[in-house]
Amino acid sequence: MLSSFFLPLYGMFVLLIGGVAVVLAIGYIVARREYELEDISREAPEKPTKSIEPPKLGKHLAAQLVFALLLVLMSPKLPRDMAIVLGSVMALFIALTLLASRPLVFQLAPKFSGIMARGFAKAITLVSALLTFEAFLAWMGFEDDVLGILLLPISLLVIFYAAYVMLTSAYREGYY
Repeated sequence: MLSSFFLPLYGMFVLLIGGVAVVLAIGYIVARREYELEDISREAPEKPTKSIEPPKLGKHLAAQLVFALLLVLMSPKLPRDMAIVLGSVMALFIALTLLASRPLVFQLAPKFSGIMARGFAKAITLVSALLTFEAFLAWMGFEDDVLGILLLPISLLVIFYAAYVMLTSAYREGYY
């Protein structure tokens, strides 16, 4: 079974999910605080200046659904616990992408143009691809091979790149 030096594979998944949850919670708190500060600093417009168009996230959603389908096809040969954890995480990622594609989520955001939602969807899609690759390695039995050993640095690179994509899209949207 693939594991790091300190944690088993399931511990790494729990740590990954916990880290994502903490980042999402901190991001929500910071965004809410910034919105409240901006709302206090200027008067609200009399009527909306533009209608909010939902961002086009169809290709990211389709890719995540393909990854979920591949995971479902591989699940009979995967360990039961791994299949449950990966399936739950994939369902969470699909739900987050659907949530980001709804304009109601962003109606309170100042200067919304959809850049941040597209960056978020791209980052979640990258992590979904990583999870599918991890399941593929376990499905093929390569978890103790060279690919399994290289999985930890590859995972870290993908997660850091996904965080970079989310942060730069927030910057381009005008939050920093």
